[in-house]
Amino acid sequence: MQIEIKLLTQLKQYLPDPDLAGKSRFLDIAEPATVREVLEKLGVPVDMPKVIMINERQGALDDEVVPHDRLTILPSVGGG
Repeated sequence: MQIEIKLLTQLKQYLPDPDLAGKSRFLDIAEPATVREVLEKLGVPVDMPKVIMINERQGALDDEVVPHDRLTILPSVGGG
């Protein structure tokens, strides 16, 4: 199946062809798959705190993705 994945800020380095313009790529992945499996395939550390959005709604590592989903991952923001 094909999904669109967008990795923001320092996570962009894990995209296929990270030097290409843009922050998103289309990714072919075996079905069924979870967000965790997608991140593992890309080499993104799954223990790194992050915000997960699936089709612009908050998601979780163990949520299943389906064909044509838009997956956006960004690192957690901290501050004080």
